[in-house]
Amino acid sequence: MSATAAYLNLSIFLAFATIDPEFSILLFFVIPVKVKYLAWLALLAVAFTVVFEPLPAKIMAAVSLLNYFACFGQDLKHRVRAGIAFAPRRGRFRASMRAGAAAPIRPGITVCGATEQDEPRLEFRYCSKCAGHHEYCLTHLGTHDHIQ
Repeated sequence: MSATAAYLNLSIFLAFATIDPEFSILLFFVIPVKVKYLAWLALLAVAFTVVFEPLPAKIMAAVSLLNYFACFGQDLKHRVRAGIAFAPRRGRFRASMRAGAAAPIRPGITVCGATEQDEPRLEFRYCSKCAGHHEYCLTHLGTHDHIQ
């Protein structure tokens, strides 16, 4: 087996996928594929190399990944820690979003009492001069008596 730059190129591709994972590449000039999915396939190929290939190929794959982790190791460590730290909060948020269909309708507009159920396209605004949180529609926002 000869030494090639394939694994070095792979580490550069993984760096690009880390920086811009949502970038799309057209496969066969037709099918859009996000770079993050191609990076997972590349990592799968490296794992296959590490498990089944001879020692020189394993060393080349490991050195290319060391190159990648030398540049992005700290960032990946911070992402993992943040993901673990915010997991309970994310779970509570998702549970509240699932229960959102049963959420109460917010109170109506202070002057006319309209709600989002009455007119779905009605825009609500808060008056900066009124004390408290009083909502107004655009019709009544400039013409209401301010609440002190």
